[in-house]
Amino acid sequence: MAFEGMRFWSSYAEPSGTPSRTAIMTGRHPVRTGLLKVLWPGQTDGLSQEEFTLAEALMGLGVLLPVSGCF
Repeated sequence: MAFEGMRFWSSYAEPSGTPSRTAIMTGRHPVRTGLLKVLWPGQTDGLSQEEFTLAEALMGLGVLLPVSGCF
């Protein structure tokens, strides 16, 4: 996999959890999803049902995805 992969020499990361996880799950900058700050338990906003996620793409290829952590 590494032989056929890409090497990134510079990168950018969000300093808080929700924007970082949103970017990983959707491949989009957090400003595009509207999730720019940490979401706390009980909040009603979150990722739109309209967003296409990495999990959906992988499941479409038959990959089983166990989930754990604070997603």
